Amino acid sequence: MGFFHTLAVILVRHLPAWVVSLAIYILKPKVVVGVVSVVPKGDGTYLFLHHTYRKQYAWRLPGGLAERHEEPFQTAVRELYEEANIIAKAVCVLDVRRSTYSTLDVAVLCTVESSLPFTKNIEVDDLLWVDPHQAPFAITKDQMAFLHAATLWLSRDK
Repeated sequence: MGFFHTLAVILVRHLPAWVVSLAIYILKPKVVVGVVSVVPKGDGTYLFLHHTYRKQYAWRLPGGLAERHEEPFQTAVRELYEEANIIAKAVCVLDVRRSTYSTLDVAVLCTVESSLPFTKNIEVDDLLWVDPHQAPFAITKDQMAFLHAATLWLSRDK
């Protein structure tokens, strides 16, 4: 243990909890959490959305940034509803990785409970169910890793 780590441990033992919490908040880096919803259809295809604001890799798995105090499962379900009118159930966390956008991305496997008709919105203007290996668009390396994790998870009982 280094000197500063030892000092920190000693201070934590003697300072009020609120001071320790404040010090951690001020001194430690903040992390922005992105959540990616991986939604299989059952026939080898996955849900992809066309995002209007992206210049590259506009076709992506659904997802977005977690709100303050929101759990990844809540974010995954909320984003699917907001972006695609899909009512979903979050099943499990597939993967966690630092993205190229400096967010910590959590991939959540989701199943469709029901869906309403898709309507274009300011964020998403189309959706497709696509086999990732036959996609008519490029898929990022991170998103392919999430899809691979989903394939492994879904094949675990077969």
